Amino acid sequence: QDMQFVGAMGFVGIIGWMVGLFGSLSFTAFAIHAFQTGYPESRNRSFYQSRLVFYSVFVLLAGVSQLLLGSYILREFGTGPLEYGAIRVAMYIVTYPEISLACGFVQVVMAFFGFARAAGVSAEPDNHGFQVIAWFSWFTTLAGTIMAQVYSLPEGVGAGRAPTLVMLTVGLHVLPSFLDFKMRNLPYHFPSDFYHSPVGFGNAMSFDEDVASEDGSF
Repeated sequence: QDMQFVGAMGFVGIIGWMVGLFGSLSFTAFAIHAFQTGYPESRNRSFYQSRLVFYSVFVLLAGVSQLLLGSYILREFGTGPLEYGAIRVAMYIVTYPEISLACGFVQVVMAFFGFARAAGVSAEPDNHGFQVIAWFSWFTTLAGTIMAQVYSLPEGVGAGRAPTLVMLTVGLHVLPSFLDFKMRNLPYHFPSDFYHSPVGFGNAMSFDEDVASEDGSF
């Protein structure tokens, strides 16, 4: 039963972390392609809203898997350092389950903040609160999930995994921050000269009017 639960949480974690990784690699490439092929208007505010929700789901999966894994190990095996050595599954190395629980909780908070932003909560162009929680989540993941857990192994066993794990965390935290910023600073409907004229680009008046016409507030 222990193996089944730990394995299930590892599988859920893989889904969350891998979608973040591959999404971060491909997303901007397709955005540039849309611009080069003459369809920049397809990447409007609504587009980034939907993508923020989509990727926040996978941040939530990553957070829940780590939170539940830490909680289960803490209940079944006690606090860290674990008496019989670290428990390893997928990208998780758990020597201190309480750290896994805390890091997972921060990722869950980040995910729900992403859902709230996409729904229009505190989504003003100059409100960077989501970026703050995303960077804090990234820091706790680097410090807790990777450094504290990996480097607590005896004689540096598994230390070579740390650089790979760091790479996996980038998409999970940077991509949602990018999506949130774009969502807050693009209109629903692009003026014809939005990306071509210095006057049209970032035109505050047309942007304010456009956003207000869509959601009634700004």
